[in-house]
Amino acid sequence: MSLSKLALATFATLMGTATGAPAQQSPMPAEVAARLLELGRVVDPPKTAVLYAPLQEKEPYPGVKIERDVKYGAADRNLLDVFTPATDSSVRPVLIFVHGGAFVGGNKRGPGSPFYDNIMLWAVKNGFVGVNMTYRLAPQSPWPAAAEDVSATTPFAGVFHRPPTLEEAPILQGLLA
Repeated sequence: MSLSKLALATFATLMGTATGAPAQQSPMPAEVAARLLELGRVVDPPKTAVLYAPLQEKEPYPGVKIERDVKYGAADRNLLDVFTPATDSSVRPVLIFVHGGAFVGGNKRGPGSPFYDNIMLWAVKNGFVGVNMTYRLAPQSPWPAAAEDVSATTPFAGVFHRPPTLEEAPILQGLLA
């Protein structure tokens, strides 16, 4: 191994041990683990959702303020949900979550489903503002519509993690109305 690779590996190891917090994992209930083993090595979202949904928090979420269906563009699907602490007004980084679906399907929230809210709850509990967005779908809205929608949410990141300035306030009233 060259000296530069050795130095880089040593630096990475030291940084990981000096600054990295260990990942926290919740213990999986034995019943869920057994049912996953019964399912086998398959990807089956509907069946695994049935197993994991009861483990998720239910609304209303204590200590969390949610603004649902905030418009960020002209299209019907240009909506986002914003999760913030109910009382904390400190400056926080923003986590923008984009649901899966390959830009042809999916949504930020399914009826009666706790999923994707759970990611936003994690964000709030870990010092972030959570923004969960949805986008226009192909083929009705061809490329690059969905990518433009994702890009259009980034100005909102600055809006939601701090109070607006006096110059921004009139603009935000129009955007968020």
